[in-house]
Amino acid sequence: MAAMKQSFKYQNTYRLESKNPFNSEQVEVILKNVMDKQFSQFERFDTQTSVALCKMVTDEIINQIKEKNFDRYKIIVVITICEKFMQGMNYSQKSLWDPTTDSSVTYIYDSPNFTAIGICYALYYE
Repeated sequence: MAAMKQSFKYQNTYRLESKNPFNSEQVEVILKNVMDKQFSQFERFDTQTSVALCKMVTDEIINQIKEKNFDRYKIIVVITICEKFMQGMNYSQKSLWDPTTDSSVTYIYDSPNFTAIGICYALYYE
């Protein structure tokens, strides 16, 4: 009889969960601190400077979140500034994601002249 060659079957070793999962409490503190600091210096709403301010605040928030090294997450930060001028505002969002891994954090900065809404989305990336 010829010797049969033994074949081995190995288990799949891919890691599907994050070693450092997204922590919404830490991100909420970052959003609050950065937005309070930056928008407290912004006294009047101006369409020319608000775009640059939104970009600056967004970059600072993303950099601080990246320092936390949340493993396998794509981070998206959206800052919206609206002037208060005798109008109402309705802000809504829709998303399609996995509620067990994906998350979002929202913070609203309210001043007498404007309202700023900051949203951070954390999308799990395999």
